[in-house]
Amino acid sequence: MVVPKKLWPLWMASAAAAAASPSVTVDAGTILGGQCGSGCSVFYKAIPYADPPVRGLRFEASKAYGKYPGGRLNATAPAPACIQFGDTFKALGKTSEDCLCLDIWTPADATEDSKLPVKVFVFGGSNIEGGIRDTLYDGCNTADDGAILVSINYRLGPLGFMALESAGIHGNQGIQDLLLGLKWVKNSISAFGGDSCDVRDKKCLQGKSTIDLRSVYFSDEYLKTGLGAADVTIPSVHSHKFWPYVDGTIIPEAPSAVGAKVPAIFGYNQREGMMDTLTKYNSTEAAASATPAAYTKFLKDNFGPAAAIIEKYYGLSLFQSTPLPVIAAISTVATDAEYKCPAYASAAQTVRNNVPAWVYEFTHNSTCVWLDTMPQAFIDDFGAAHTAELPYVSGNLHFDFADKNSSCTGTSDEWSLSKEMMGLWTAMAEKGNPSTNDIHWPEFRATTNGSDIQGMVFGNFSIPGVIDFSLRRRLVAQYSPQARELVGQRL
Repeated sequence: MVVPKKLWPLWMASAAAAAASPSVTVDAGTILGGQCGSGCSVFYKAIPYADPPVRGLRFEASKAYGKYPGGRLNATAPAPACIQFGDTFKALGKTSEDCLCLDIWTPADATEDSKLPVKVFVFGGSNIEGGIRDTLYDGCNTADDGAILVSINYRLGPLGFMALESAGIHGNQGIQDLLLGLKWVKNSISAFGGDSCDVRDKKCLQGKSTIDLRSVYFSDEYLKTGLGAADVTIPSVHSHKFWPYVDGTIIPEAPSAVGAKVPAIFGYNQREGMMDTLTKYNSTEAAASATPAAYTKFLKDNFGPAAAIIEKYYGLSLFQSTPLPVIAAISTVATDAEYKCPAYASAAQTVRNNVPAWVYEFTHNSTCVWLDTMPQAFIDDFGAAHTAELPYVSGNLHFDFADKNSSCTGTSDEWSLSKEMMGLWTAMAEKGNPSTNDIHWPEFRATTNGSDIQGMVFGNFSIPGVIDFSLRRRLVAQYSPQARELVGQRL
Protein backbone atom coordinates (compact mmCIF):
# COMPACT_ATOMS: atom_id res chain seq x y z
CA MET A 1 0.00 0.00 0.00
CA VAL A 2 1.29 3.46 -0.94
CA VAL A 3 0.24 6.31 1.37
CA PRO A 4 0.40 9.90 0.01
CA LYS A 5 2.99 11.97 1.88
CA LYS A 6 0.41 14.48 3.10
CA LEU A 7 -1.49 11.64 4.81
CA TRP A 8 1.58 10.20 6.54
CA PRO A 9 0.89 11.87 9.93
CA LEU A 10 -2.68 10.57 9.98
CA TRP A 11 -1.66 7.12 8.83
CA MET A 12 1.18 6.91 11.35
CA ALA A 13 -1.12 8.02 14.18
CA SER A 14 -3.68 5.38 13.20
CA ALA A 15 -1.00 2.72 12.99
CA ALA A 16 0.36 3.69 16.39
CA ALA A 17 -3.12 3.57 17.91
CA ALA A 18 -3.72 0.15 16.41
CA ALA A 19 -0.40 -1.07 17.74
CA ALA A 20 -1.23 0.28 21.19
CA SER A 21 -4.62 -1.44 21.31
CA PRO A 22 -4.42 -4.44 23.63
CA SER A 23 -5.46 -7.84 22.35
CA VAL A 24 -5.55 -11.42 23.57
CA THR A 25 -6.34 -14.68 21.85
CA VAL A 26 -8.63 -17.31 23.34
CA ASP A 27 -10.29 -20.40 21.86
CA ALA A 28 -13.11 -18.32 20.34
CA GLY A 29 -10.74 -15.92 18.55
CA THR A 30 -8.85 -12.68 19.11
CA ILE A 31 -10.29 -10.09 21.50
CA LEU A 32 -9.46 -6.41 20.96
CA GLY A 33 -9.61 -4.20 24.05
CA GLY A 34 -9.01 -0.62 25.09
CA GLN A 35 -6.83 1.48 27.38
CA CYS A 36 -7.99 2.83 30.73
CA GLY A 37 -7.46 6.54 31.27
CA SER A 38 -4.50 6.03 33.58
CA GLY A 39 -2.61 4.08 30.94
CA CYS A 40 -1.69 1.53 33.61
CA SER A 41 -4.53 -0.88 32.88
CA VAL A 42 -6.61 -2.14 29.98
CA PHE A 43 -10.15 -3.42 29.54
CA TYR A 44 -12.06 -5.93 27.46
CA LYS A 45 -15.81 -5.38 27.55
CA ALA A 46 -18.90 -7.33 26.51
CA ILE A 47 -17.12 -10.63 25.92
CA PRO A 48 -19.86 -13.21 25.27
CA TYR A 49 -19.54 -16.36 27.34
CA ALA A 50 -22.90 -17.87 26.33
CA ASP A 51 -25.20 -17.94 23.34
CA PRO A 52 -28.01 -15.36 23.48
CA PRO A 53 -30.72 -16.89 25.74
CA VAL A 54 -33.57 -16.14 23.34
CA ARG A 55 -36.26 -18.10 21.53
CA GLY A 56 -35.69 -21.78 22.28
CA LEU A 57 -33.01 -20.98 24.87
CA ARG A 58 -35.20 -18.65 26.91
CA PHE A 59 -35.67 -20.10 30.42
CA GLU A 60 -33.09 -22.78 29.57
CA ALA A 61 -29.64 -23.31 31.02
CA SER A 62 -27.12 -21.10 29.26
CA LYS A 63 -25.07 -22.66 26.44
CA ALA A 64 -21.38 -21.95 25.92
CA TYR A 65 -20.55 -19.43 23.19
CA GLY A 66 -18.81 -20.65 20.04
CA LYS A 67 -16.44 -18.72 17.76
CA TYR A 68 -16.33 -14.97 17.12
CA PRO A 69 -17.51 -13.99 13.62
CA GLY A 70 -14.41 -13.62 11.47
CA GLY A 71 -12.31 -14.79 14.40
CA ARG A 72 -12.19 -11.33 16.04
CA LEU A 73 -14.17 -9.50 18.70
CA ASN A 74 -14.14 -5.74 19.26
CA ALA A 75 -14.45 -5.59 23.05
CA THR A 76 -14.33 -1.83 23.58
CA ALA A 77 -18.03 -0.98 24.02
CA PRO A 78 -20.07 -1.81 27.14
CA ALA A 79 -22.49 -4.71 27.13
CA PRO A 80 -26.21 -4.11 27.47
CA ALA A 81 -27.65 -4.87 30.87
CA CYS A 82 -29.97 -7.83 31.08
CA ILE A 83 -33.65 -6.88 31.04
CA GLN A 84 -34.42 -5.05 34.29
CA PHE A 85 -37.34 -5.39 36.68
CA GLY A 86 -36.47 -2.51 39.01
CA ASP A 87 -35.47 1.14 38.76
CA THR A 88 -32.60 1.56 41.23
CA PHE A 89 -29.95 1.55 38.49
CA LYS A 90 -31.46 4.24 36.28
CA ALA A 91 -28.28 5.02 34.37
CA LEU A 92 -27.75 1.55 32.89
CA GLY A 93 -29.27 2.53 29.54
CA LYS A 94 -29.75 -0.20 26.96
CA THR A 95 -31.09 -3.56 28.10
CA SER A 96 -31.43 -6.77 26.14
CA GLU A 97 -32.01 -10.49 26.46
CA ASP A 98 -28.73 -10.90 24.58
CA CYS A 99 -26.69 -9.89 27.60
CA LEU A 100 -24.64 -12.87 28.76
CA CYS A 101 -21.26 -11.17 28.63
CA LEU A 102 -18.41 -10.42 30.97
CA ASP A 103 -15.93 -7.57 31.37
CA ILE A 104 -12.24 -7.97 32.20
CA TRP A 105 -9.73 -5.41 33.44
CA THR A 106 -6.02 -6.21 33.63
CA PRO A 107 -2.74 -4.38 34.27
CA ALA A 108 -1.39 -3.06 30.96
CA ASP A 109 1.82 -5.07 31.30
CA ALA A 110 0.15 -8.40 32.14
CA THR A 111 1.26 -11.40 30.07
CA GLU A 112 0.30 -15.06 29.95
CA ASP A 113 3.10 -15.74 32.41
CA SER A 114 1.96 -13.15 34.98
CA LYS A 115 -0.39 -15.46 36.93
CA LEU A 116 -2.04 -12.51 38.64
CA PRO A 117 -4.77 -12.93 41.27
CA VAL A 118 -8.26 -12.81 39.79
CA LYS A 119 -11.23 -11.18 41.50
CA VAL A 120 -14.66 -12.16 40.15
CA PHE A 121 -17.40 -9.64 40.88
CA VAL A 122 -21.10 -10.55 40.90
CA PHE A 123 -23.26 -7.43 41.12
CA GLY A 124 -26.22 -7.26 43.45
CA GLY A 125 -29.73 -5.94 42.91
CA SER A 126 -32.12 -8.43 44.54
CA ASN A 127 -31.94 -10.58 41.40
CA ILE A 128 -34.10 -8.12 39.47
CA GLU A 129 -31.77 -5.29 38.44
CA GLY A 130 -28.16 -4.23 37.92
CA GLY A 131 -25.52 -4.86 35.29
CA ILE A 132 -21.80 -4.87 34.59
CA ARG A 133 -22.00 -1.67 32.53
CA ASP A 134 -22.66 0.35 35.69
CA THR A 135 -19.68 2.70 36.04
CA LEU A 136 -19.76 2.10 39.80
CA TYR A 137 -18.23 -1.29 39.00
CA ASP A 138 -15.51 -0.05 36.63
CA GLY A 139 -12.35 -2.06 37.22
CA CYS A 140 -9.60 0.21 35.88
CA ASN A 141 -8.41 1.10 39.38
CA THR A 142 -8.61 -2.49 40.57
CA ALA A 143 -6.32 -3.51 37.71
CA ASP A 144 -3.98 -0.68 38.68
CA ASP A 145 -3.66 -2.48 42.03
CA GLY A 146 -1.99 -5.49 40.39
CA ALA A 147 -4.97 -7.79 40.07
CA ILE A 148 -7.41 -8.83 37.36
CA LEU A 149 -11.10 -8.08 37.79
CA VAL A 150 -13.87 -9.96 36.02
CA SER A 151 -17.51 -8.84 36.18
CA ILE A 152 -20.30 -11.11 34.93
CA ASN A 153 -23.78 -10.34 33.60
CA TYR A 154 -26.54 -12.83 34.39
CA ARG A 155 -30.26 -13.07 33.71
CA LEU A 156 -32.57 -11.33 36.16
CA GLY A 157 -36.15 -11.52 37.40
CA PRO A 158 -38.41 -14.16 35.81
CA LEU A 159 -35.97 -14.76 32.96
CA GLY A 160 -33.28 -15.68 35.45
CA PHE A 161 -35.07 -17.15 38.44
CA MET A 162 -38.61 -18.26 37.61
CA ALA A 163 -39.28 -21.96 38.15
CA LEU A 164 -42.40 -23.62 36.76
CA GLU A 165 -41.96 -27.35 36.47
CA SER A 166 -45.27 -27.85 34.65
CA ALA A 167 -43.92 -25.69 31.82
CA GLY A 168 -40.48 -27.29 31.87
CA ILE A 169 -38.86 -24.23 33.48
CA HIS A 170 -36.53 -25.57 36.16
CA GLY A 171 -35.34 -22.28 37.68
CA ASN A 172 -31.93 -20.99 38.73
CA GLN A 173 -31.16 -19.88 35.16
CA GLY A 174 -29.29 -16.83 36.47
CA ILE A 175 -27.15 -19.03 38.70
CA GLN A 176 -26.34 -21.32 35.80
CA ASP A 177 -25.30 -18.24 33.82
CA LEU A 178 -22.83 -17.32 36.54
CA LEU A 179 -21.46 -20.84 36.75
CA LEU A 180 -20.90 -20.88 32.99
CA GLY A 181 -19.24 -17.48 33.22
CA LEU A 182 -16.90 -18.81 35.90
CA LYS A 183 -16.09 -21.80 33.71
CA TRP A 184 -15.18 -19.39 30.89
CA VAL A 185 -12.91 -17.50 33.29
CA LYS A 186 -11.19 -20.69 34.42
CA ASN A 187 -10.56 -21.78 30.84
CA SER A 188 -9.50 -18.41 29.40
CA ILE A 189 -8.19 -16.06 32.08
CA SER A 190 -4.56 -17.15 31.68
CA ALA A 191 -4.54 -15.46 28.26
CA PHE A 192 -5.16 -12.18 30.06
CA GLY A 193 -2.40 -12.77 32.60
CA GLY A 194 -4.54 -14.33 35.30
CA ASP A 195 -3.97 -17.40 37.44
CA SER A 196 -6.45 -19.98 36.20
CA CYS A 197 -6.03 -22.09 39.34
CA ASP A 198 -9.42 -23.05 40.80
CA VAL A 199 -10.06 -23.25 44.54
CA ARG A 200 -11.61 -26.68 44.04
CA ASP A 201 -8.24 -27.95 42.79
CA LYS A 202 -6.42 -29.23 45.89
CA LYS A 203 -3.08 -28.64 44.17
CA CYS A 204 -3.74 -24.92 44.29
CA LEU A 205 -3.22 -22.57 47.18
CA GLN A 206 -6.36 -21.67 49.09
CA GLY A 207 -8.71 -19.20 47.53
CA LYS A 208 -6.89 -18.38 44.31
CA SER A 209 -8.65 -16.94 41.30
CA THR A 210 -12.16 -18.10 40.50
CA ILE A 211 -14.64 -19.17 43.13
CA ASP A 212 -16.99 -22.08 43.63
CA LEU A 213 -20.19 -20.10 43.28
CA ARG A 214 -22.34 -22.82 44.80
CA SER A 215 -20.22 -22.75 47.94
CA VAL A 216 -19.67 -19.03 48.34
CA TYR A 217 -22.16 -16.88 46.43
CA PHE A 218 -25.24 -17.71 48.45
CA SER A 219 -23.61 -17.75 51.83
CA ASP A 220 -22.98 -14.03 51.37
CA GLU A 221 -25.38 -12.35 48.97
CA TYR A 222 -28.29 -14.78 49.18
CA LEU A 223 -28.30 -15.07 52.96
CA LYS A 224 -28.04 -11.32 53.28
CA THR A 225 -31.23 -10.77 51.34
CA GLY A 226 -33.62 -13.46 52.52
CA LEU A 227 -34.39 -15.00 55.89
CA GLY A 228 -36.17 -18.08 54.64
CA ALA A 229 -39.76 -17.34 55.71
CA ALA A 230 -42.25 -15.30 53.73
CA ASP A 231 -43.86 -13.80 56.85
CA VAL A 232 -40.56 -12.62 58.33
CA THR A 233 -39.13 -10.26 55.74
CA ILE A 234 -38.89 -6.55 55.15
CA PRO A 235 -40.84 -4.78 52.39
CA SER A 236 -38.05 -4.84 49.80
CA VAL A 237 -38.07 -8.62 49.98
CA HIS A 238 -41.86 -8.84 49.67
CA SER A 239 -41.68 -6.91 46.40
CA HIS A 240 -38.95 -9.10 44.88
CA LYS A 241 -40.21 -12.61 44.28
CA PHE A 242 -37.34 -14.04 42.27
CA TRP A 243 -34.76 -16.00 44.24
CA PRO A 244 -32.44 -18.95 43.78
CA TYR A 245 -33.87 -22.10 45.32
CA VAL A 246 -32.61 -25.47 46.47
CA ASP A 247 -33.22 -27.70 43.46
CA GLY A 248 -30.99 -30.59 44.52
CA THR A 249 -28.71 -30.14 41.50
CA ILE A 250 -27.50 -26.60 40.88
CA ILE A 251 -28.02 -25.80 44.56
CA PRO A 252 -27.89 -29.16 46.34
CA GLU A 253 -28.46 -27.92 49.90
CA ALA A 254 -29.72 -24.87 51.76
CA PRO A 255 -26.71 -22.54 51.96
CA SER A 256 -27.75 -21.34 55.43
CA ALA A 257 -27.31 -24.89 56.69
CA VAL A 258 -24.01 -25.78 55.04
CA GLY A 259 -22.02 -22.52 55.00
CA ALA A 260 -19.12 -21.92 52.65
CA LYS A 261 -16.74 -24.70 51.67
CA VAL A 262 -13.90 -22.41 50.61
CA PRO A 263 -12.28 -19.51 52.51
CA ALA A 264 -14.75 -16.63 52.60
CA ILE A 265 -15.31 -13.10 53.87
CA PHE A 266 -18.68 -12.14 55.37
CA GLY A 267 -19.56 -8.59 56.21
CA TYR A 268 -22.12 -5.84 56.37
CA ASN A 269 -22.41 -2.07 56.43
CA GLN A 270 -23.33 -0.33 59.66
CA ARG A 271 -26.54 1.20 58.25
CA GLU A 272 -27.48 -1.28 55.53
CA GLY A 273 -31.20 -0.76 56.08
CA MET A 274 -31.04 3.01 55.72
CA MET A 275 -31.00 2.80 51.92
CA ASP A 276 -34.48 1.34 51.51
CA THR A 277 -35.86 3.14 54.55
CA LEU A 278 -34.73 6.70 53.87
CA THR A 279 -35.22 6.76 50.10
CA LYS A 280 -38.97 6.36 50.64
CA TYR A 281 -39.06 9.99 51.82
CA ASN A 282 -38.64 13.09 49.69
CA SER A 283 -36.98 15.19 52.39
CA THR A 284 -35.47 14.98 55.84
CA GLU A 285 -38.53 16.88 57.10
CA ALA A 286 -40.81 14.13 55.79
CA ALA A 287 -38.58 11.46 57.32
CA ALA A 288 -38.63 13.28 60.66
CA SER A 289 -42.43 13.14 60.64
CA ALA A 290 -42.50 9.33 60.80
CA THR A 291 -44.48 8.32 63.89
CA PRO A 292 -44.08 5.53 66.47
CA ALA A 293 -47.20 3.99 64.94
CA ALA A 294 -45.29 3.59 61.68
CA TYR A 295 -42.60 1.62 63.51
CA THR A 296 -45.16 -0.64 65.19
CA LYS A 297 -46.85 -1.26 61.85
CA PHE A 298 -43.50 -2.06 60.24
CA LEU A 299 -42.76 -4.71 62.88
CA LYS A 300 -46.21 -6.28 62.70
CA ASP A 301 -46.34 -6.28 58.91
CA ASN A 302 -42.93 -7.85 58.51
CA PHE A 303 -42.37 -10.04 61.56
CA GLY A 304 -45.89 -11.09 62.50
CA PRO A 305 -45.98 -12.98 65.83
CA ALA A 306 -42.32 -12.14 66.46
CA ALA A 307 -42.98 -8.37 66.44
CA ALA A 308 -43.26 -8.12 70.22
CA ILE A 309 -40.02 -10.04 70.70
CA ILE A 310 -38.17 -7.74 68.34
CA GLU A 311 -39.65 -4.58 69.83
CA LYS A 312 -38.41 -5.68 73.26
CA TYR A 313 -34.83 -5.55 72.00
CA TYR A 314 -35.30 -2.68 69.57
CA GLY A 315 -37.52 -0.30 71.48
CA LEU A 316 -37.85 3.24 70.12
CA SER A 317 -36.33 4.58 73.33
CA LEU A 318 -32.96 3.27 72.14
CA PHE A 319 -33.04 5.65 69.17
CA GLN A 320 -34.36 8.89 70.69
CA SER A 321 -30.91 10.49 70.63
CA THR A 322 -30.72 10.14 66.83
CA PRO A 323 -32.01 12.85 64.45
CA LEU A 324 -34.59 10.48 62.93
CA PRO A 325 -35.53 7.97 65.66
CA VAL A 326 -38.25 6.05 63.80
CA ILE A 327 -36.15 5.82 60.65
CA ALA A 328 -33.12 4.73 62.69
CA ALA A 329 -35.14 2.01 64.44
CA ILE A 330 -36.55 0.59 61.21
CA SER A 331 -33.15 0.76 59.55
CA THR A 332 -31.42 -1.01 62.45
CA VAL A 333 -33.93 -3.86 62.50
CA ALA A 334 -33.59 -4.26 58.74
CA THR A 335 -29.79 -4.16 58.96
CA ASP A 336 -29.65 -6.82 61.65
CA ALA A 337 -32.29 -9.11 60.18
CA GLU A 338 -31.17 -8.99 56.57
CA TYR A 339 -27.42 -8.54 56.89
CA LYS A 340 -25.75 -8.68 60.30
CA CYS A 341 -27.36 -11.80 61.74
CA PRO A 342 -26.96 -13.79 58.49
CA ALA A 343 -23.31 -12.70 58.25
CA TYR A 344 -22.62 -14.17 61.69
CA ALA A 345 -24.60 -17.34 60.97
CA SER A 346 -22.76 -17.86 57.68
CA ALA A 347 -19.33 -17.32 59.21
CA ALA A 348 -20.14 -19.60 62.16
CA GLN A 349 -21.31 -22.42 59.90
CA THR A 350 -18.29 -22.01 57.64
CA VAL A 351 -15.80 -22.47 60.49
CA ARG A 352 -17.78 -25.52 61.60
CA ASN A 353 -16.76 -26.91 58.21
CA ASN A 354 -13.12 -26.38 59.25
CA VAL A 355 -12.89 -23.65 56.61
CA PRO A 356 -11.44 -20.25 57.58
CA ALA A 357 -13.72 -17.21 57.52
CA TRP A 358 -13.30 -13.49 58.16
CA VAL A 359 -15.86 -10.83 59.06
CA TYR A 360 -15.98 -7.06 58.71
CA GLU A 361 -18.13 -4.05 59.50
CA PHE A 362 -18.04 -1.04 57.16
CA THR A 363 -18.79 2.09 59.19
CA HIS A 364 -17.37 4.90 57.05
CA ASN A 365 -19.67 7.81 56.19
CA SER A 366 -18.83 8.81 52.62
CA THR A 367 -18.34 12.40 51.57
CA CYS A 368 -20.39 11.91 48.38
CA VAL A 369 -23.47 9.91 47.38
CA TRP A 370 -22.73 6.88 45.22
CA LEU A 371 -26.11 6.07 43.60
CA ASP A 372 -28.18 8.33 41.38
CA THR A 373 -31.24 7.63 43.54
CA MET A 374 -29.59 9.23 46.60
CA PRO A 375 -29.99 12.97 47.23
CA GLN A 376 -26.69 14.56 48.32
CA ALA A 377 -28.66 16.44 51.01
CA PHE A 378 -29.25 13.08 52.76
CA ILE A 379 -25.58 12.04 52.80
CA ASP A 380 -25.13 12.42 56.57
CA ASP A 381 -28.34 10.51 57.27
CA PHE A 382 -27.47 7.63 54.94
CA GLY A 383 -24.15 6.95 56.64
CA ALA A 384 -22.68 3.54 55.80
CA ALA A 385 -25.80 2.40 53.96
CA HIS A 386 -26.25 -0.58 51.65
CA THR A 387 -23.63 -0.65 48.83
CA ALA A 388 -21.56 2.14 50.48
CA GLU A 389 -18.46 -0.07 50.43
CA LEU A 390 -18.50 -0.65 46.66
CA PRO A 391 -16.70 2.56 45.57
CA TYR A 392 -13.92 1.73 48.04
CA VAL A 393 -13.50 -1.89 47.01
CA SER A 394 -13.34 -0.83 43.35
CA GLY A 395 -11.33 2.36 43.84
CA ASN A 396 -13.98 4.55 42.20
CA LEU A 397 -14.09 7.64 44.40
CA HIS A 398 -14.72 10.31 41.77
CA PHE A 399 -18.45 9.64 42.30
CA ASP A 400 -19.46 11.03 38.90
CA PHE A 401 -21.35 7.78 38.26
CA ALA A 402 -24.09 9.13 40.57
CA ASP A 403 -24.25 12.56 38.92
CA LYS A 404 -22.22 13.43 35.82
CA ASN A 405 -22.40 17.10 36.80
CA SER A 406 -21.15 16.48 40.32
CA SER A 407 -17.77 17.80 41.40
CA CYS A 408 -17.84 15.76 44.61
CA THR A 409 -14.84 13.50 45.03
CA GLY A 410 -13.31 11.40 47.77
CA THR A 411 -10.98 12.91 50.35
CA SER A 412 -7.34 11.88 50.64
CA ASP A 413 -8.24 9.71 53.64
CA GLU A 414 -10.99 8.03 51.62
CA TRP A 415 -8.57 7.26 48.80
CA SER A 416 -6.22 5.73 51.37
CA LEU A 417 -9.06 3.63 52.80
CA SER A 418 -9.92 2.45 49.30
CA LYS A 419 -6.33 1.44 48.58
CA GLU A 420 -6.23 -0.55 51.81
CA MET A 421 -9.50 -2.33 51.03
CA MET A 422 -8.46 -3.17 47.48
CA GLY A 423 -5.23 -4.61 48.83
CA LEU A 424 -7.06 -6.80 51.33
CA TRP A 425 -9.48 -8.10 48.70
CA THR A 426 -6.59 -8.78 46.32
CA ALA A 427 -4.79 -10.73 49.05
CA MET A 428 -7.91 -12.85 49.54
CA ALA A 429 -8.04 -13.63 45.83
CA GLU A 430 -4.33 -14.42 45.73
CA LYS A 431 -3.86 -16.65 48.75
CA GLY A 432 -7.19 -17.31 50.44
CA ASN A 433 -6.32 -15.01 53.35
CA PRO A 434 -7.08 -11.26 53.32
CA SER A 435 -4.19 -10.21 55.55
CA THR A 436 -1.41 -8.18 53.94
CA ASN A 437 2.10 -7.19 55.00
CA ASP A 438 0.65 -3.96 56.43
CA ILE A 439 -2.68 -5.12 57.87
CA HIS A 440 -3.48 -8.27 59.84
CA TRP A 441 -7.12 -9.36 59.49
CA PRO A 442 -7.88 -11.80 62.33
CA GLU A 443 -9.79 -14.97 61.52
CA PHE A 444 -13.36 -15.34 62.72
CA ARG A 445 -13.86 -17.30 65.94
CA ALA A 446 -17.39 -17.87 67.22
CA THR A 447 -18.13 -16.98 70.85
CA THR A 448 -20.81 -18.17 73.24
CA ASN A 449 -23.14 -15.21 72.79
CA GLY A 450 -21.75 -13.61 69.65
CA SER A 451 -19.92 -10.80 71.44
CA ASP A 452 -16.26 -9.81 71.10
CA ILE A 453 -15.90 -11.14 67.58
CA GLN A 454 -12.55 -10.25 66.06
CA GLY A 455 -12.74 -8.80 62.58
CA MET A 456 -11.96 -5.76 60.46
CA VAL A 457 -13.67 -2.40 60.96
CA PHE A 458 -13.56 -0.08 57.96
CA GLY A 459 -14.14 3.41 59.31
CA ASN A 460 -11.86 6.27 58.38
CA PHE A 461 -9.11 3.65 58.28
CA SER A 462 -8.87 -0.16 58.12
CA ILE A 463 -8.48 -1.29 61.73
CA PRO A 464 -8.68 -4.80 63.23
CA GLY A 465 -11.30 -4.57 65.94
CA VAL A 466 -14.22 -6.09 67.81
CA ILE A 467 -17.61 -6.59 66.17
CA ASP A 468 -20.54 -7.19 68.51
CA PHE A 469 -23.18 -9.61 67.24
CA SER A 470 -24.60 -10.42 70.70
CA LEU A 471 -27.80 -8.35 70.81
CA ARG A 472 -28.79 -9.48 67.33
CA ARG A 473 -28.20 -13.14 68.11
CA ARG A 474 -30.52 -12.90 71.11
CA LEU A 475 -33.21 -11.77 68.71
CA VAL A 476 -33.45 -15.30 67.34
CA ALA A 477 -31.56 -17.42 69.85
CA GLN A 478 -33.12 -16.54 73.21
CA TYR A 479 -36.67 -17.18 72.05
CA SER A 480 -36.07 -20.62 70.59
CA PRO A 481 -37.87 -22.40 69.10
CA GLN A 482 -40.54 -19.80 68.17
CA ALA A 483 -38.33 -16.95 66.97
CA ARG A 484 -35.73 -19.26 65.44
CA GLU A 485 -38.42 -21.02 63.43
CA LEU A 486 -39.88 -17.70 62.30
CA VAL A 487 -36.59 -16.23 61.21
CA GLY A 488 -35.39 -19.48 59.67
CA GLN A 489 -31.71 -19.15 60.55
CA ARG A 490 -29.48 -21.89 61.88
CA LEU A 491 -27.20 -20.38 64.52
